[in-house]
Amino acid sequence: MKKLKKETIRHILPLLIIFWGVASLFLMVGISDSATVADGPTPLEEVDFSGDIDGLYVTGTIYYIYDCYCEVTEEEIVTRREYLIDANDYYYMALRADDSDIQAADTLLDASYSYYLGEDDGTKLVAAQYEITGVIEKIPDSTLEYYHDYIEWDTLDDASKETFLPYYIRVTDYESDAATSLVISIIFFICGGIFLAMALAGFYQRTVKKYIKASPSPELAKQKVDNFVENTPIINGMRCNNEFILGNNIGVTIFGETSKVAWVYLHTTTHRILFIPIYKNYNIYFGFADGTLQAAATKNKKTAAATLEMLQQYCTKAVFGYTPELAQMFRKNREEFLNIKYNSPEEVVE
Repeated sequence: MKKLKKETIRHILPLLIIFWGVASLFLMVGISDSATVADGPTPLEEVDFSGDIDGLYVTGTIYYIYDCYCEVTEEEIVTRREYLIDANDYYYMALRADDSDIQAADTLLDASYSYYLGEDDGTKLVAAQYEITGVIEKIPDSTLEYYHDYIEWDTLDDASKETFLPYYIRVTDYESDAATSLVISIIFFICGGIFLAMALAGFYQRTVKKYIKASPSPELAKQKVDNFVENTPIINGMRCNNEFILGNNIGVTIFGETSKVAWVYLHTTTHRILFIPIYKNYNIYFGFADGTLQAAATKNKKTAAATLEMLQQYCTKAVFGYTPELAQMFRKNREEFLNIKYNSPEEVVE
């Protein structure tokens, strides 16, 4: 059983690397955000906008919004807007609001319009002003062109261009972001640990344990299985002889008595992205006389074909191949299925 556990760990190792890799990534983000939060945000009125402001964590009041120069929609729902605002008395910059932050920005934008048109004496404008906390980031190229189009960048002289900073304040709650990143990191670390603990505990060898436990002599059955595992070579990812078959499917051990196999077929799954075939999975399914189905993964189509050819030498009482009629018969009228070949007298070679 120890050997099977080691094989399972080897099979799930890529999964562990992914889980712990993602956990490490979120941990680093969480630590970085936590360090930023620990220092606290810089008040906007204290920021030197003529210096290096990229990545600066800031807080302050948004007093006026000139206009919205672009928006991002997903399935006809606005998920992000970027606005032109004052950075200070000299510089202009942008404000980025996502999802629930859009409403406050739009309210201030409406109030700013009303004040500009003389429809408001400032009462509505003051009421719409609000506090934000966020990080200053460079406006990405994908929206910078809209920023430039709005301010008519090509018509400005060099002195005017310097006043329009290519940065926006991305409204965000760093404390919440840091906490979320750390929680996600912990979840992925735990999930990876659970998979490893399950492998070490033999959870993925349930079919083997069930067979041994149900045997008249569990100790003898265990010796037979151990002998099979130790002395049967792995061919195309599978062990097989006249007594047992043993395969693997993403770490899960596929196991059963060869004489109990009543049906064998290949199932191919095509994975697509935007209707474009990316890769295929090839699984060999074993239908046992008791009605259970187990699927063993194979590397590719060529390997699957070679494995099926090998299995025909050992699973002599099994039906090979798949049809919807066979599947329905196996599920709903197993005795009739078994009578196709499994219960038929074996030919005697003289």
